[in-house]
Amino acid sequence: IDQVFAQSEVDKNRLEQLGASNVEVIGNIKLANLPKVTKSLGKQKELLITAASTHENEEQLILDAHERSHGKLIIVPRHPERFEKVDQLIREVARMKCLSYHRYSQKEDFSSDIILVDCMGELNNIYAISDVVILGGAFENIGGHNPVEPAFFGVKLISGKKIFNQKALFDCVNDFVLIDNNELKQTLDNIEYLTHSSLKKVGQLKPIVEAINRYNS
Repeated sequence: IDQVFAQSEVDKNRLEQLGASNVEVIGNIKLANLPKVTKSLGKQKELLITAASTHENEEQLILDAHERSHGKLIIVPRHPERFEKVDQLIREVARMKCLSYHRYSQKEDFSSDIILVDCMGELNNIYAISDVVILGGAFENIGGHNPVEPAFFGVKLISGKKIFNQKALFDCVNDFVLIDNNELKQTLDNIEYLTHSSLKKVGQLKPIVEAINRYNS
């Protein structure tokens, strides 16, 4: 092995203990390609809470914790095949709480109290106008989802504690909260006291490309 690229100093030390040499720290390469907005949706006047990449049982948890006084709620399920099931769930909750609701595929705006985003490719555009993101995949035993994308847009970032697949990426983010499921309502009640997230660092692809060219020449 001519060259080893490590994500962090910890990784570098571990690799060197295993006998690797010529190890260079370049950061997480997932941070080399930062999210891009494909269209401008326009910032809303009211606080906008996005429940992103949610899984089974997480929508119910979030809907139970959410109150209209917290702000408008956008729900973006992780898997498209669950759109219809989540639609039925939201309809029931919206009726019970006397809240307005619509599907984004039927009306591309955020005029209702709750909006189900039932189409693909919109999440970064929605992150860009969100104030708060509840990141799914960590309130159930999924392992979490990528926090870099919402943090890039400086939202207030909330996640469950089951982030075992995403710990390295959470290490790249400043100012997020990890909570137990039963703490979600209290956290939303205190949104104003949360700090906006940000990225600590970015990754680099250039050293990898240069090494490939160098060893191939």
